[in-house]
Amino acid sequence: MLEVSVGPGRPGRTREFVDLLRRSRRLRRAVWDVYHAPQVLAAQIFRGRRSVTSILDVIPLDVSSHHRTGLKFRAFYELAKRSEVILTLSEFSAGRISERLGIDAGRIVVSPLPPRPCFIPASGESSSEDRIALQALGVRSPFFVTIADLEVDDPRKRIEWLPAVARRLHGIGFSLVAVGAGSDSISPEGWIGLGRQPDCVLAALYRSAYALVFSSAYEGQGLPPLEAAACGTPAVVMGNSSLTEIVGDAALVVEESIAPWVAAEGPHSDSDPGCGRLVEAAAELALSPSLRTSLATACSDSAGRFGVERFDRGLASAYGLESRE
Repeated sequence: MLEVSVGPGRPGRTREFVDLLRRSRRLRRAVWDVYHAPQVLAAQIFRGRRSVTSILDVIPLDVSSHHRTGLKFRAFYELAKRSEVILTLSEFSAGRISERLGIDAGRIVVSPLPPRPCFIPASGESSSEDRIALQALGVRSPFFVTIADLEVDDPRKRIEWLPAVARRLHGIGFSLVAVGAGSDSISPEGWIGLGRQPDCVLAALYRSAYALVFSSAYEGQGLPPLEAAACGTPAVVMGNSSLTEIVGDAALVVEESIAPWVAAEGPHSDSDPGCGRLVEAAAELALSPSLRTSLATACSDSAGRFGVERFDRGLASAYGLESRE
């Protein structure tokens, strides 16, 4: 029987780091086969047995302006290099991990997260519930949806581009509905900010939206376009990092002229050439129902590539279960 011990997440917190030290004493005396550290934390303290460390991405190493940069995170990456297996979320991230940390690609297992169960296509029952939820929020069709957390200083997301998208869409009869902390604190033309919302409301917005607009410069996986595709809704994304891998044929991909770690550095403004390309791509999709239909048709296949079964296979590979079959 395989015994797996899963370490604590978010190791940067003092309480959880102390918990790790206590756990390590117990684990040295216990019988187990695999130690899995869910975040960037080394499992090499347990020599001689299989250790797995999750590295979601190397954004803190690639992007100097990211809020998770610093000595602490760099130390975690150095320690994680000693694990036998590295688990990550995309082929793009696997490549960056191999390049930045000097880890052999054969030690890296890709196991993308699946969309959460609430993100499913519309049905007769859900359509009625979605309509009620949107009416309560004051949201009317037609609209695009976007994710905009204004309370986190993360230039990588390029939130500064989204008001320009809203103004352009407003001119052709669409609103841009924004979900995220602080999104209800601004009100550019065409913008409907809803602030934080639970997943059930976000799923209703995805299902009812014409498309998702996603301005991010760099994603280790990029869940919003995947969640939208799982709901049957296409996206407009920038062609960078893992995003083209995730969206497949279910999105209108906008040319990104520079590497994602360069594009992610701020500050950004609506005068950036990339912003203009994103704005016009959203308008192109809004004015072409046939293009929207074509992209929406591909959503099921695109989202289907990231199901629970694939995630489970990745874990099985990381844990060494495949060699036992």
